[in-house]
Amino acid sequence: MKREDVLEFMAKAEYKPLDLRGFRDAFNLISSDDYIDFVKLMNLLEEEGEVVRTNKDLYHLPKSLDIYKGTIVSVKKHFAFASLNDFDEEIYIDKENLKNAIFKDEVLIQVLKGRTEGKVYSVLKRGLNSVVGEYENGFLVPDDSNLKDNIYVDKPSRVGLVNGHKIVCLLKTNNMGLVGHVVQVLGHKNDPGVDILSILAKNEVRVDFPVSVQEELKKVPSVILNSEGNNRKDLTNRLIVTIDGDDALDYDDAIEVVKTEKGYKLYVCIADVSYYVKDKSELDKEAFLRGTSIYMVNKVVPMLPQQLSNGICSLVPNEDRLTLTCEMDFDKSGNLDKYDLYPSIIRSKARLTYKEVNKHFYGEKTKLSKEIKEMLNNALELASILQKRRKDSGEIELDIPEAKFIVDENNRIKDIIVRVQDKAENLIEAFMIAANETVANHIYWMKLPFIYRVHDKPVEKKIKNFYSIASTMGYKIKLSKEGVYAKQLQDLLNNCKDEREKNVLGTFLLRSMAKAKYQVENIGHFGLASKCYTHFTSPIRRYPDLEVHRLLRKYVFENNYFDNEKESINLLAYKSEQCSLTERKAIEVEREVESIKKAEYMSTKIGSVYEGVVSSANSKGVFVELYNTVEGMVPYVSMRDDYYVFNDKTLSAIGVRTRRQIRIGDKIRVKVVSVDKTRGEISFEMIRKEGKSHGSNKRK
Repeated sequence: MKREDVLEFMAKAEYKPLDLRGFRDAFNLISSDDYIDFVKLMNLLEEEGEVVRTNKDLYHLPKSLDIYKGTIVSVKKHFAFASLNDFDEEIYIDKENLKNAIFKDEVLIQVLKGRTEGKVYSVLKRGLNSVVGEYENGFLVPDDSNLKDNIYVDKPSRVGLVNGHKIVCLLKTNNMGLVGHVVQVLGHKNDPGVDILSILAKNEVRVDFPVSVQEELKKVPSVILNSEGNNRKDLTNRLIVTIDGDDALDYDDAIEVVKTEKGYKLYVCIADVSYYVKDKSELDKEAFLRGTSIYMVNKVVPMLPQQLSNGICSLVPNEDRLTLTCEMDFDKSGNLDKYDLYPSIIRSKARLTYKEVNKHFYGEKTKLSKEIKEMLNNALELASILQKRRKDSGEIELDIPEAKFIVDENNRIKDIIVRVQDKAENLIEAFMIAANETVANHIYWMKLPFIYRVHDKPVEKKIKNFYSIASTMGYKIKLSKEGVYAKQLQDLLNNCKDEREKNVLGTFLLRSMAKAKYQVENIGHFGLASKCYTHFTSPIRRYPDLEVHRLLRKYVFENNYFDNEKESINLLAYKSEQCSLTERKAIEVEREVESIKKAEYMSTKIGSVYEGVVSSANSKGVFVELYNTVEGMVPYVSMRDDYYVFNDKTLSAIGVRTRRQIRIGDKIRVKVVSVDKTRGEISFEMIRKEGKSHGSNKRK
C-alpha cells in the first residue's frame, strides 16, 4: 500500500471512519506481511499528522474533525498562539489546552469557538531540540521568555551544577512531563562572555568549525601563486583601495574611480572567494549551513574560517589578491554607459578607514597621498551623482540610528553611541549597490537561473496602519488608488519636524514593509527602487554572494550553462530559501545580543535621568528611546499623575482623569529604575519637571 492510496481512499465522500481491521478488510490485506507494512504506514501517517486516530482507534483525516497542522508561535503566562497552515489569523489557545506543547512545536490543533480558539490535539515534532537557561535548585529556568515553566534537570550532580550555572539541556518527555538532560555547561552567569554564549547556544548557532573543514583548510594556499594570475585581468598597478570601518577584520571589496572625458569609470573589485571555496566542498557545506556571518558587539561568528576571511581572501594592502571585477562607465549624469565583468588580480594600494576618508572630505588634515586624495574626490563626485539618481527614482532612505558599543579591556560595555553614517560610508554603499544592480541585470537579460535579492511592496493593510500612525504625529498622506509609491514614503520622512521624529517614523515604516529576501524570481527591490537586484559584493560574509560568484563564473566567464534548467531553478530556489532563513536567524541573534548588552550597560545607570522620545506603546506601557538608541518601557502602573489606558488605534496612552495623551514622537524625560539583563529589558519611570538630564545621553 502507498500513502497516496490510503489518503485518497479516506478523502472519498462515502468514507466512514475505520479501525485497522476495517482497513484490512477494505484493502483485502490477506498476508501478515502486507498487514504489518500497512500498520507501519498508518503509524507514520499519524506521526506526520496526515491522519488522526481517536480514542476509539478510528482513523480520520484531520480536517474532517476541524484539526489542522500548525506551529506554536507565542506563549504567554496563561495562554498561547498558534499559526495554522490553512488560516490567515493566529489561533488562541488557553494554557489548559496546550497539553505538553511548548514554543516552536509543530502541532495538530483542533479549532473551537468560531475558528478563533483551539486546543492542541497532539505534538508532532519538538521545535526546540535543546533549551538554554540558568540552573536553580534542580530546575532549568529558561532564558527564552516564551518558555514559561521551569524544566526539571535530570541528574545535575553528574556535571557538578551549582545555582547560577548557565546550561544547555536536551529535552525529553516522560510521565512527569518535560525533563532536561544536561549536554553543556556554559559557565556561571556572571562570567564574562557567558551571556553571548547562552544566546548562541539557544539559537543553535554553529560556532566551531568541524574537523573536516579544518583538514580541508590545510590545502588552501596562503599566498597567490604566479600561475593563478593567468586568464585574469591584471589590475595590480591601478590605484585600488579598500575603505572599511576602523574595527574591520576582513576586506572583501575594493574600489577605484577615474574621471573620464564622458564622466567616470568605477572599478568594484570583490574577493574571489569562490576560487577557494569550491561547490560541494566541506568548506562550502559548512558555509551553506551558516549562511552568513553574525556580528555581535565585539565578537563575530564567521561564515568562513579566519584563515580564509582574514587571510588569502582578504584584500589586504600591498598583497596580490584574486578578485572578480565589475567595471562600470557612467556619464556625468550617472547613467551607466557600458560595463564589463571579469576575473582579475589586484594589489590594494591602501587600507583606508571611513574615519580618515571622512576627515579628508571635510577638509581636515590626513596622511593620505595626493593621488589617493584626488581619487577619493572623484569617488565622492560620482557617489553624490548616483545617490541623487536613486533618490529621484524613489529609493527609501530610512537612516535609522544604529548602536555602536564602546568596550573596555575586559570586554565590558563602557559606552553606547550612535554609529556614524557619513560621506565615506554612503560612498561605499552607493558603489556596492551599483555593482549589485549591474550584475543582476546582466544575468537577468541572459534569462538564466539566478539568485535575486528582492523586496516586495508593502501590503495595503500594513501601510494603512503606518499612515494612521503618521497621522497621529501630525503628518498627512493620501494612499493612491494605484498602490503605494516609495517616493511618497520618502517625502513623508523628509518632511519630519526633526531627526528624532524621523527616526521613530522610519522604524514604524520599516516594520510596515515586507522583508527583503532571496529568491529565483525577480520582482525587483522596492526599498532601493531597483527593477533588478542581487548580492554580489560580500562573499566572505554572505553565502548568496558566494553563489552569485559561482553563477557569474559559470555563465559569463566559462560560457557554461546548465543541463537541466528546471533542476537548476529548483536547486537555486532551495539555496535562496536557506539563505533567507539563516539571514533572519542572524538578525534575531544580533538583536538579542544588542538588547542584553544595552541592558548590561544601563544596569550601571540606575537612578540616572535621560531625555528620550516615545517610540511605541502597548497595553502595559509606553516605550521610550534614548538618544543612544537604548529603549525601555514606562509601565502605566508607575505613572502616578493619572490612570492611563492604551488606545490601539493611535498607539497612544490616554489619562482617564486628565485626558492627557502620551503619543508616539513625544519628547519626555525618564529615570532608569530597573533592568533585567537576562531578558534585555529596561524599565523607566517618567519624570515631569524635576531632575537633570544625564549628560552622556547626547548623540555622538
